[in-house]
Amino acid sequence: MRSYNILAVDDQPSVLESLELLLEDWDGYNLLVADCAEDAIMLARQAKIDLILLDLIMPDVNGSELLTKLHSYCSKIIVISALRNKAAIRELLAMGVQEYVFKPFDVDALTSIISNTLNNPPKPRNYRSHSSRLEHALIGWRYCSD
Repeated sequence: MRSYNILAVDDQPSVLESLELLLEDWDGYNLLVADCAEDAIMLARQAKIDLILLDLIMPDVNGSELLTKLHSYCSKIIVISALRNKAAIRELLAMGVQEYVFKPFDVDALTSIISNTLNNPPKPRNYRSHSSRLEHALIGWRYCSD
């Protein structure tokens, strides 16, 4: 079975933790995380990245600039952001972003988008355990982001 390297880039630890919980129990997905632009670029250079999950609102860099830099290492990018500006979203899609997902994200929808983008349906190792841990993490994330 092929393994896919997914790079998650977000400055919020709770979002990275939620993504780790979402993907850790799915066979074939290996998640790498970066909480700043510098680490994201370093990981993209060092590993063969199949997909990037990118937050646009980062304290250390303009999201569009980071998107352009990361796009040179990986053609498949899904933006996960709280930004809801329709013109900006259209511009990002024109820049080659595969999908735009609003925060807070729906777990099932994001899983489907990831698998469709990679043309690889996820196979859970232990869905019941995975589902309850993830729901707990997302509940905490929603309270922290309000």
